[in-house]
Amino acid sequence: FSDFRIDTYGELTEEHPKYYHTVSVEYHFYGDHLEEDKIKKAVDLSIDKYCGVMEMFRRFANVKTSIHYHNI
Repeated sequence: FSDFRIDTYGELTEEHPKYYHTVSVEYHFYGDHLEEDKIKKAVDLSIDKYCGVMEMFRRFANVKTSIHYHNI
């Protein structure tokens, strides 16, 4: 891939102290001939095994992830 971007969005609770109850993480990959199976495996490993921030958020929020492939 030639470019990569992560977009994150979150929804806060109404009551104080406010915290994120829902978090969305969108992975965007750009390039020619994207190897979707390899990209998905890398993202899955990041989400499930290596990313401490993702694990922390999962303890108090509903975390949604998605992968978007943009062939250029």
